[in-house]
Amino acid sequence: LGETNGGVVVTDLSKLEQPEYKTSFRPLFKTISNTEKMTITKLSDINLTIKEDINLQTVTFDGDNNRTMTTANQVFVENGLAYVADAYGLIIYDVENNVSLGSLEAYDYNYGESNATYDQYYNSDPVSIQVISDLNVSDTVYSKVAVMANHYGSVALFDVTDSSNPSYITGDILSEVYGADGYYTTNAIVKDGKLYISNYQTATDKANGWSNEILIIELSTLTLLEQIETVENINSIVFDSGYAYISAGYDGLIITPDTNLSNTLATYNTPDFAWYTNIKENIVYIADSYTGIVMLDITDKSNPIYLDTLKVSGDT
Repeated sequence: LGETNGGVVVTDLSKLEQPEYKTSFRPLFKTISNTEKMTITKLSDINLTIKEDINLQTVTFDGDNNRTMTTANQVFVENGLAYVADAYGLIIYDVENNVSLGSLEAYDYNYGESNATYDQYYNSDPVSIQVISDLNVSDTVYSKVAVMANHYGSVALFDVTDSSNPSYITGDILSEVYGADGYYTTNAIVKDGKLYISNYQTATDKANGWSNEILIIELSTLTLLEQIETVENINSIVFDSGYAYISAGYDGLIITPDTNLSNTLATYNTPDFAWYTNIKENIVYIADSYTGIVMLDITDKSNPIYLDTLKVSGDT
C-alpha cells in the first residue's frame, strides 16, 4: 500500500478477513528535488530496501521546449518497463537495465499544442496512467497505447508500441469527442475498447450548468456513448467479474453492473473519503483517507457487509 505520509505499508493478507500489519518503509528524502525521482523497491521477507533510486531529472522530453522532468505523479509498470506520467509528459523507463528509453513532451492541456508556455505546462497534473495492448483508436489498431489523464480536464493517448519513440495519437480526447473545457478529471480507464472518464466540477462550474459525470467513449470510432451524472467525487473505477466498483469520495463505494454504470446495485458509506478500491476473492479493499483500509464482504453484490478496518498512519 502506498500511503501518503508512511511510505510503503506492508500487510499480511493470508487471512483476508483479518489483515495484519507487518511493517512500513519510508524512503529518506534529502531535498525537495526528490519529487523528481522514482523510487523502485523490492520485497524480501517483509524487509524493504531501496533497490534503485532513479533520478529522472536529467531526462529531456522529446518536444519543442527541451524541458526536463519536473514531477513524477503516476507510474504504470509492465514487463520490466515503467511508464511515468510527469507534468510535462511521458517517460518510458527500462527498470531492469536502469535506462530511459523514450519520452514525449505533453500537449498543453488547455490549448492543445506542444509549444505552450512554461506556466501552461506547469498546470498539468497527471492523475492516472494505464497501458493497453491491441487497442483500436479511430479505426487504427495500435499494439500498445498509454492512456494518461490530466487533472485539469484532458486525456491524452500515446502510441508506445516503440518504447524508444513514443508518439501522439491524440493530445486531448475530451476536446475532440466532447468539445468541452472546464472539467477536472480524476481518473480514466479503458475496458473492452471503451474509455471511462471521471469528471467533477467546481461550485462555479455547477452554477453555470455543469455537472459531475462519467463519460463513456467508444475509442474505435471516437464517439461519446454515454454521459452518466454522478455524485460529487468519482475518484476511481475498478472492473471485476461483471461489476464496477466506484470509489466516490465522501459517498463511499458504489457497486453497479459493468455494462450499466447508472444502475446502482448497492452503496456503502465509508467513514471518510474513498480514494481507491481493489478486489480479491469477494472482498473489497477501500483506501478511505484517514480511516485506513476498509474491508467489505461483497459476496452479495447488492448487500456489502463490513468486515474490518486496517488503521494506518496518515492519509491512504
